Amino acid sequence: MKHCTWSFAVTIAATLFGAGLAVAQQAGNPGGMAPDTPKSNVLPADHPNTVDQLFARQAWIGGQSEVQLASLAASRAQSDAVKQFARRMTDDHRKSNDLLARVGKNNRAELPRSPDVDPDEKAIHDQLGQLRGAEFDVAYMAAQVGAHQKMAHLLEHEIDAGQDAKVKEYAQQTLPTVLHHLDDARQIHAALLTGAPTASAR
Repeated sequence: MKHCTWSFAVTIAATLFGAGLAVAQQAGNPGGMAPDTPKSNVLPADHPNTVDQLFARQAWIGGQSEVQLASLAASRAQSDAVKQFARRMTDDHRKSNDLLARVGKNNRAELPRSPDVDPDEKAIHDQLGQLRGAEFDVAYMAAQVGAHQKMAHLLEHEIDAGQDAKVKEYAQQTLPTVLHHLDDARQIHAALLTGAPTASAR
């Protein structure tokens, strides 16, 4: 977990540097300052912050990817537990995506229309698109473990480093659900690998 969190932090730092942004010195903005940051030591709680905007973009890509992969699982999966897990991903992530869209709009984050803008997400979609049945089940659940680990780190980073109160609140509310999904994904994936009966997703 530390490695993934560090990698995400390095990515954000590189993005901020490349955009010519300075690291904020004010206590009110622990992330990176956008060019239009007010020249004041006290920043409004909802002022757009580069860390918040990057978080919203990556969380949006991950959420949209979850819905697309769940739709694929509906026609490719063999295990009932995998199918039920995929239905839950559709329901939970659509709700989460709707909320994030509103939060991201207020924060002026750029939310892409498709998760394919992320090469890692596109590679996963391409790989799973070639599989069916039991082979798909194992690969899909392995991808779900990785995706939810990544999302948990992303949420934790926003909670620690974000500025926008509403974006941070979204992250705080979403993290327990993502951790629950992660736990279910691990259990189903392990059961598929060992041939043990797979319990339905909670």
